[in-house]
Amino acid sequence: MASVTPVASPLATATPDTRLLQGLLPSDFGGSEAHTFAVGEEMLARLTAELGLAPGDLEVAFASDHGTNFVQMYAVRAPGHSAGETLAALALVAYPDARETTTVTERRMGVRMVTIIGEPTEAESLGTLYCVADGQVLIVAQAFDKAVAEAAFDELPSADSRDY
Repeated sequence: MASVTPVASPLATATPDTRLLQGLLPSDFGGSEAHTFAVGEEMLARLTAELGLAPGDLEVAFASDHGTNFVQMYAVRAPGHSAGETLAALALVAYPDARETTTVTERRMGVRMVTIIGEPTEAESLGTLYCVADGQVLIVAQAFDKAVAEAAFDELPSADSRDY
């Protein structure tokens, strides 16, 4: 199994993060309205189990572009867990048939440090996961192309314009 080194994340605050998750994600991608229906439900069910949460306890919002620049974004909050703990668990469950060859790396993408969870064989059909922590929330972009993921992160609302 891939060795997972959790990325340093801010310590969980005493006050729960109650921001609306949908407000943390793009409302559109390059001018095309984002789809907000649930995607990646099997992976999210595995993540819920890995974190020891009951079904329905994992809080998730979605924003996707299923056009030419395919990307699925998730804002994930796991009650009782930091974004770093959620990230470490996601790395363990992202590619269940390829745990031994899953890699976790960090790379700067634009202005952000991004944790990349990938697996060479599975990424062809499932894409690669690009992750950033936003307080207690993990923002994930699932894409086949790094440039598409980077463009999706560029569409994230600024802190000034978010719905809280």
